[in-house]
Amino acid sequence: MDPHERLFLMTDPATRMVVAMCTGPDPEGRCPRAAEPPYDCVGLRVIPAAGTGADGLPFTVTAAPGGRCPLAWIDEHSDDATEENDP
Repeated sequence: MDPHERLFLMTDPATRMVVAMCTGPDPEGRCPRAAEPPYDCVGLRVIPAAGTGADGLPFTVTAAPGGRCPLAWIDEHSDDATEENDP
């Protein structure tokens, strides 16, 4: 999926205010906003808003492995969900 076709809202868990937006990982799974931790979204509540298989399902980013976007798991597991739903 073209990362420009999706959107993640990053919200402050205490105020629920949107503090940033992101398109998620690049095709290699790297963070487009930072080359290494700390990543902007760690500690924030992330809401997939458009273009993912998890749209509307909020989650909190608690940690991120070095060199990997914390949101890369959505791309990694969206293929699994597609395979499960194929007849």
